[in-house]
Amino acid sequence: MTADLKDRTSDMRYAIYYLPLGETRLWKRASGWLGYDSITGTDLARETRDLPASLDPDRLIASPKVYGFHATLKAPFRLNQSFGEKDLLEEAAKFATATSAAGKLVLAPAFIGDFAALVPVGPQPRLHQLADACVLGFERFRAPMNEAERKRRLLSPLTVRQIKNLEQWGYPYVFEEFRFHMTLTGDIPQPLKESVLQKIVHEFPVADCRLDIDTICVCRQAPGERFRLIKRFKLSRAHAC
Repeated sequence: MTADLKDRTSDMRYAIYYLPLGETRLWKRASGWLGYDSITGTDLARETRDLPASLDPDRLIASPKVYGFHATLKAPFRLNQSFGEKDLLEEAAKFATATSAAGKLVLAPAFIGDFAALVPVGPQPRLHQLADACVLGFERFRAPMNEAERKRRLLSPLTVRQIKNLEQWGYPYVFEEFRFHMTLTGDIPQPLKESVLQKIVHEFPVADCRLDIDTICVCRQAPGERFRLIKRFKLSRAHAC
């Protein structure tokens, strides 16, 4: 880490994500859809054909573009002051060695509330085990939420259980509330949902939406910037989560 980066560590956010490999068609399609490749940190030209005329294409992807195409395993957090980035990467390497891959899955477009995402077809217990292990395994690296972070999370309508998760784990959607998803849009007005979903179905054919969940990725967001991959870690197939 450079001296400048080290000075800003307290303002960095980190996350444990799943990212498809950069050479896959799914990664290329999704990064093109968002206009951003978080593996290379490159802005990409976007095609916005066949979207409803009343929908601003930049606004459509503004929120997910900040994070890049990903699935959350441990939600974004600031580092506990006891640890540095090197400590987090070392822990990720140990975690990957001791944790089994979650197996293969097929994704399909769906709405989660008001935003569209790619979600698994059918139950995925091993995927849930991996996400639970990430929440627990990296918790000691997470700095407590500050008031601004807490207020931002509470802007969303949350259940009693989700609020309890937020207070304990810094994120509402963990354990029983976890749902693996790879976000493609921000909130879409109800009258436009069907046409947007049809566009996504066309852009993301089933043949391209097959994954092998055999890695985890440590990603970093510098202040005022988007998340970007730091390092990918291969999960062992010799150990159970």
